[in-house]
Amino acid sequence: MKKYVIVLFMFASFVGPISIISAKGKDKGYDLIAEVPKENIVLYAKKDDDLYRDFKIDFKGWIFTESFWINDTNPTYKPQLFYEDLNGDGNKELIVILTLWTGTELHVEEVHVFDYREEYGLTEVLIDNPMAIINKNIKTKITPENAELVLNGEVFKYDTSFIESSYLSDDISFESIIHYRVINNQLIVESAALMTQGSVIGDVIITYEYRDKMYQDKSIEFKMNPVNKPIYGPTKY
Repeated sequence: MKKYVIVLFMFASFVGPISIISAKGKDKGYDLIAEVPKENIVLYAKKDDDLYRDFKIDFKGWIFTESFWINDTNPTYKPQLFYEDLNGDGNKELIVILTLWTGTELHVEEVHVFDYREEYGLTEVLIDNPMAIINKNIKTKITPENAELVLNGEVFKYDTSFIESSYLSDDISFESIIHYRVINNQLIVESAALMTQGSVIGDVIITYEYRDKMYQDKSIEFKMNPVNKPIYGPTKY
């Protein structure tokens, strides 16, 4: 009798994926943190202090593990799931947007895009890093008189003469505030341009397209802060 039980178990193990998560995601400490209900796509993770870790994607009954992902546990910044055709091939892609860090003058998101085929499941597609795109396309500098940003031959300048030089950064930075969006079947990333701590002088907006087996920049633009002199910090007296 024991032999039959063992054979049956081994057979069941290879028939298809076996979920280790219950319908409510409570087994082994997992929480349901995002879903696309109409598509039967659910994202689970384990809470570890202020971060979610050890992610699992239940994609239409198939379970995929992402052990190295993290996300802030604040409900305001829970992961975002989209299931849309990003590359125009007639098939939908799974898009996962995670919030890695958030706080005062800090908000950094990360995006993952997966292609799905019945014969091999989910496969992650490469996405060009927004910092690499910015570094290739934008030139910046800060002097005691001006902060300057150059994109596609257009020069954007900001008066810095009224700011104490000790509060000026060495250069304009883009790493502190990064937001991803999915709008009209397009992947978009917005990166804030900071001149000093808390001084967002504008946003770099990158729209991606699928090209050469990865998502690369289709367009890049810079939108200035509506106020040319935002509050940067202590001014000169």
